[in-house]
Amino acid sequence: MYFPDDFIENLKDKIPVSQVVGQVVALKAKGAEHQGLCPFHNEKTPSFTVNDSKAFYYCFGCGAKGNAISFLMEYRKLSFVEAVQKLCDDFHITPPPQPNQQAASHKKQKRNEHLEALTAATSYFQQALADPKNTQQLNYFKQRGLNAKTIAAFQLGYAPHKGLISYLAANHVSLDTAIELGLIKKGDSNYYD
Repeated sequence: MYFPDDFIENLKDKIPVSQVVGQVVALKAKGAEHQGLCPFHNEKTPSFTVNDSKAFYYCFGCGAKGNAISFLMEYRKLSFVEAVQKLCDDFHITPPPQPNQQAASHKKQKRNEHLEALTAATSYFQQALADPKNTQQLNYFKQRGLNAKTIAAFQLGYAPHKGLISYLAANHVSLDTAIELGLIKKGDSNYYD
């Protein structure tokens, strides 16, 4: 399951930590905080405090600290998703709708297309830099103190004025993907690389 960050933050703000901790620890109100015996280590004097306004708990004895989610994860040994789901169930909060499988699959496919396009473009730029007719560009890198090992490690290259469109097409990269990534631009009636 996926939970957006803003949902998690709202959940932590809505749910009083004392109600979650209070299910397993006898808490006594002491001013703005609650105190009790720490559930994470054996103690005779309460050193465990819960602060609802700050949405956290802290033990001065063992250093255990966190929020309602982390408490369930630590004490009940739940995963993050299980802890969030339990809080939603216990406090009657409707979790956000999950992205459907088809959308997730489409997003993954799109990411793979982008990666393949960028890999092809990188290869083209590296080949252009290695081309003997582009020695001026290679010498520029060398004058800047870059050796062949550094050029290769950082995948540096040279972008000549023409040729990228045909190279990408030969590597099965669509014009739409190349435009989307900013590799080429579309003019009034032509494409520019």
